[in-house]
Amino acid sequence: MKITKEHFDHMHREIHETVKRYGFERIESHRQALKQQANVRDADKRLRHDLLYRAGLSTFICDHVYKYADDTHVDTALRQIMKMEGIA
Repeated sequence: MKITKEHFDHMHREIHETVKRYGFERIESHRQALKQQANVRDADKRLRHDLLYRAGLSTFICDHVYKYADDTHVDTALRQIMKMEGIA
């Protein structure tokens, strides 16, 4: 994974807090709603990025992570975080 440990840990902490705030049931409900939307091609990827946004990490990603990584690296980190949180 190209994301630095420091940045990964920060992303994980913020997403963990977001998961605690919203709860697994609400997140799973959001995933199911995304699957029903015709304009969403990959509901799981959209869910990962929705959580990133809800965690307030958009500016952090733009200001820090995109200096050395791209969207594929961010998504790889998000997939790992989702597994760690038991949401994958």
